[in-house]
Amino acid sequence: MAGGEAIHAGRVDGRTAWCVRAAFGCCMAFVFLVTSLGVFPDSRTLYRAMLNNMALAYLPVELSLHISRRWPAPLFWAIFSLWAIFYPNAPYVLTDYFHLAYVDPYVVLESGRRSSVLRPDLRLWMTFTVLSVSALVSALFGTWSLDRVVGVLQSRIGRTGFWWRFVIVAALAALSSTGIYLGRFPRLHSVDLLLHPRHALGQMAGACSLNQVEFVVLLTIVQMVIWCWMQFTRIASADHPAATPTYESENEPEADGTIRKT
Repeated sequence: MAGGEAIHAGRVDGRTAWCVRAAFGCCMAFVFLVTSLGVFPDSRTLYRAMLNNMALAYLPVELSLHISRRWPAPLFWAIFSLWAIFYPNAPYVLTDYFHLAYVDPYVVLESGRRSSVLRPDLRLWMTFTVLSVSALVSALFGTWSLDRVVGVLQSRIGRTGFWWRFVIVAALAALSSTGIYLGRFPRLHSVDLLLHPRHALGQMAGACSLNQVEFVVLLTIVQMVIWCWMQFTRIASADHPAATPTYESENEPEADGTIRKT
């Protein structure tokens, strides 16, 4: 665990940061291209919503690239709080899959009833593709930012070890699931906590219910599964490092010891 904590101690190196930005940017460019082409005008509003959600989901990713335990306490906790406010926007995009209902994915039988067979319709599968790109990219990069920020936080507060990380990640995932609930149902926005904190806190208090608890538990499970999968892939990669290719030397020795150019 020590190696991982050392990696999370400071800011991400420039090459990694730009790889993250480029990968996320390419996926956003795809959604933007589909939206701009207007192939399916009646789905354009939905595609624009996906693009906006991806932009919001990227904010915590960018913040996680910069946060460092070496910052002064006021700056560190300010950026951490800002990240925590915007982080729910990343896993939030997973709930957009329910918008597939807009394109009526099932074949309708002659009796008028819907069957369990999906329609081979281009509009349906294009919508599925846009939703999948936006949801998976946002959730995976968001979880990456969660793991990185928690690593920095552990280093900052001196609580190292896997189980501490697991507990902190689970707590932040539960808070994030609460944010997703507030965004999906009372329709609160992350910015509301910054611009209208009193109103936002009042809405949060009024939204408490058994349904919220159930929703938070289920969405926390979803986030923890993604995070645990990332930990598994990290361990698997460490156990089976990629082989480094070897090449013969360009200069081969002759029998008399001299070097022959090849």
